Amino acid sequence: MSPLSLYALVVVLLRCVSALPGSAPISSRSPGIRTVFEFANGTWVENLAVRRNGNLLVTLIDRPELYQVDPFNNTSILIHRFEDDDVVSLLGISEVSDDVFAIIAGNFSIENHSSEAKSYSIWQADFNQGGKCERTSEVEPIPQAEFLNGMTTLSYPNDTLLIADSGLGLVWRLNVRTREYEVVLEDETMKPVAGSIIALGINGIHVLGDYVYYVNAFQDLLCRVQIDTATGKAIGPYEIISRDVPGDDFTITPDGTSFVAENFENTVDKVYLNGTRQFVAGGQNSTLIPGPTSAAFGRTVSDRGTLYVTTAGGQGDPVNGYYTEGGKVVAIEIY
Repeated sequence: MSPLSLYALVVVLLRCVSALPGSAPISSRSPGIRTVFEFANGTWVENLAVRRNGNLLVTLIDRPELYQVDPFNNTSILIHRFEDDDVVSLLGISEVSDDVFAIIAGNFSIENHSSEAKSYSIWQADFNQGGKCERTSEVEPIPQAEFLNGMTTLSYPNDTLLIADSGLGLVWRLNVRTREYEVVLEDETMKPVAGSIIALGINGIHVLGDYVYYVNAFQDLLCRVQIDTATGKAIGPYEIISRDVPGDDFTITPDGTSFVAENFENTVDKVYLNGTRQFVAGGQNSTLIPGPTSAAFGRTVSDRGTLYVTTAGGQGDPVNGYYTEGGKVVAIEIY
């Protein structure tokens, strides 16, 4: 049997075992997967962005803290705590210009599965002073928003963001220089599911070329829409790529392949433009990546084929109903 066939067989067997009712959590570490850094129990790592020097910026939703994780030395340092800024959570993060990152701040309760409307604003962290973050500042509050979550840069480095509002099921555009914002995208594929425990519609969002890609976990959708790259507004139909993707967030490669973090499935999947879905890591009953929340590839020569994944530690849906751990950053060797 060839090594490739043997690997495929092992993957199939592991998935079958993890799907057995009542099976114990699987915690073995597969080759090519390692924990970069794990936070204390109770920590929910929500999102990440990769700096040009290779370090990772991660946001926490359980408390308003921004950390920098060094994936080469497995260390972490606190960059800024927004404790005095009347926010309790940090969510999406995106590089809006060279080594300048926009961050969503607001009030979300993990315990109550609820978002506080009118609490959300966009902040900025600038790392251009010798590579250190010497300044964080509020860009603009968006009081009309209900639950700002995922965020991406529309046309780097033109200082324009697209921000997913999970509560209202739409996308805002914000220019961080002029501070002007407006709704630019809205569709049924972005809306929350009626009767859900939380009003959670569109979540992760990314731009590739002249398309916006996005996921809706409760509708199990991975979608895209063609846009005017100057305005962010739709110029084509809203397309469903796959109806079987319960994604929290994702990253997308130049050929349109998405690597999706599926929080409640404890799984990372690869989804092609034709809708084909391929297993990457984790599993329903696996503790390898409990509650994956976001994903991004490295930016240095040594880690461009490494997929970094953040996790909630299973807090949103404990593995097998009881297992949780501290949120963490995991590295998966893809290429």
